[in-house]
Amino acid sequence: NLKQQFENRAAIEASRYEYFDREYVVLFPKTSDDIHLEALSLNNCLDGYIRRHGKGETTILFVREMSRADKSFVAIEVCDNKILQAYSACNQRPKPEVLDFLCRYSSIKEFKFDPEQACVLAREQ
Repeated sequence: NLKQQFENRAAIEASRYEYFDREYVVLFPKTSDDIHLEALSLNNCLDGYIRRHGKGETTILFVREMSRADKSFVAIEVCDNKILQAYSACNQRPKPEVLDFLCRYSSIKEFKFDPEQACVLAREQ
């Protein structure tokens, strides 16, 4: 069941993905409701990734400002050790300083990250 899938993934994988520095924190969703609420807050299509995240087919993560860690800010998708997508509210391109953070994060976590590819929807709007 989906609830159990989320619990298992969070218990086993959260530490692999979570990270923080002085300005930002990367959070691993613990429940499907976490992703649903993020989708509502960011006004995007994250809901469509709930089952795939639960099954481990992809990973959805939340980037938050450290000073406002309870507020939605940017969502990213990681799959096959690559940050595939990174968007702020309404599928907008994240601020340059967030992209810089994601470059540092991807280097530390050994993920591939190309900001131009990860933010392609923002360019098309």
